[in-house]
Amino acid sequence: MYTKTADLQGLHYWLHTKDRSSKLARGLPVETKVPDDVLDVFTTLYPGTRMGPLTEKVRFPAVVRTDNGKEWLGAFEKGIRDRGGEVEKSIPERSESNADIERDIQEFQRGSGAALQRAGAPQEFWSMAGKHYLYNLARTKIVRDEKTPYELENSRPFVGNLVPWGCACLYLDPDRIVGDKTGARAIPGIVVG
Repeated sequence: MYTKTADLQGLHYWLHTKDRSSKLARGLPVETKVPDDVLDVFTTLYPGTRMGPLTEKVRFPAVVRTDNGKEWLGAFEKGIRDRGGEVEKSIPERSESNADIERDIQEFQRGSGAALQRAGAPQEFWSMAGKHYLYNLARTKIVRDEKTPYELENSRPFVGNLVPWGCACLYLDPDRIVGDKTGARAIPGIVVG
C-alpha cells in the first residue's frame, strides 16, 4: 500500500499480510517496493524458517500468496525459498483474485484513518495508528469458532486491556513540577502505541 504522506520515519509504503487460517493481519511500514526491502520487512513479521524444529512463536508460512507486482520477484522469491516457503502469484490483471487481502487493506485504511481523525493527530502518524489498529483488531474481531485471530494464533484468549489509538492520557515527568512540591507532574498526551 502506498500513501502520499510519509510517516514519521519518512516512509510511504505499508506491507500488509494476512494469515489465511487464523485471519491474523500483520503489517509494517516499508522503505520502498524493492524486493530486498520488502523481504526484510516480511521476515520481521515472520521470523525464522520452515526448516528444522519450531523455535519461533510465529511460524514462517509455507505459501506466500502475492499479486504480480515487481516487489515479489528476484530477491523476495529467493528469500522465501531459502526459508522453506513458496511464492504463489495471483492471476495477472485480475485484481478480484486478491479480493480478500484487498478488502483487508481497505479496512486497514479506514480503521487507521478513523483513529487519526478521532484523535486529531497529523497524517504523519498513519503507520503508528495502523499498527495499533491491527493490534486491537486481532484481539476483538471474531473470525471463526467464536474466537479472535489472537486466540487462534496463541491458543488462549487475550486478557489485557485495549485502548483506542489516540485516546487521551497523562504521562509522568518526574523532573517536572508545576507550582510547589505538591504540584502536577503529569503532562497530557495521546496513546500512540
